[in-house]
Amino acid sequence: MFSGLDIDVDTATGVVSPKTHAGRNNFIIEATVRTPPPANKLIDEETIRVHVHSSVSKLMLTPATLTVRPSAPTRTDDETTAYRFTLRALFDDGTMGDLTENHRVTWSPADHVDVDTGQLIILPADAPNTTIEITATLPAALGGGTAKAIMRIGQPWQTDPSMPKASIVAGGGWPGTTLPDTAPNVLLLSDGYVGGDSGAFERAVTTMVTHLKNDSLVRPYDLLCTSMNFWRTFVPATTSGISIRCEISPARPISPTAASSASSCRRPRSRPITASGASST
Repeated sequence: MFSGLDIDVDTATGVVSPKTHAGRNNFIIEATVRTPPPANKLIDEETIRVHVHSSVSKLMLTPATLTVRPSAPTRTDDETTAYRFTLRALFDDGTMGDLTENHRVTWSPADHVDVDTGQLIILPADAPNTTIEITATLPAALGGGTAKAIMRIGQPWQTDPSMPKASIVAGGGWPGTTLPDTAPNVLLLSDGYVGGDSGAFERAVTTMVTHLKNDSLVRPYDLLCTSMNFWRTFVPATTSGISIRCEISPARPISPTAASSASSCRRPRSRPITASGASST
């Protein structure tokens, strides 16, 4: 155990526990992983900035309504899908964070959502346009707040009369469409564009692809654009607008027993670090 500056770090498990009311809500941890003695060989190093939030001011599920399509028109068993909502929290310091994973969130009702993972479940009797209210609840240690959103059952793609189609972006197959089966294909999907916004979506996509193909600041896309295809698909949304995103990378709570939550930001270094967040479309 390492202790200092009102912060305890379990060197065996990596659990970080700031002392209550220590007044340190932002600090940097430098972690080094080595093989056991006597070799003591360096495996990896990581620098992480930790920000401790005292409380959650507001919870929200995004998007407000999520359309979930079954895999087949006829089903005999419950179908656990890959769809799920993202739980965002507005903290007392004004920052927005992602609490979807690793914060012991529970989900309900149990017949339409996995209580632990938040994956949405479609029942055999669920018909298109059926709506179900989904609730996410934080553990008592994090305030016990709840957030609600609507799961809407969509038409299976196989029977949808308005099946969206992919089309090549203007100039996206420069100088001609590269064979889709033998080249990388990038598909850009609309999100938050309602039925009358198809023109705006097409203009936005064309601008984006033109930028990728001609700006050296987004390299290597400007060098590889002649060997890849850019496609677009317009899927009208029920409401106009964007999904709520978070300002920080999702992270585990600092301590399993702490009444606060933590988020982390990694310092850039010579080797790239991949951090993933959750989003919904």
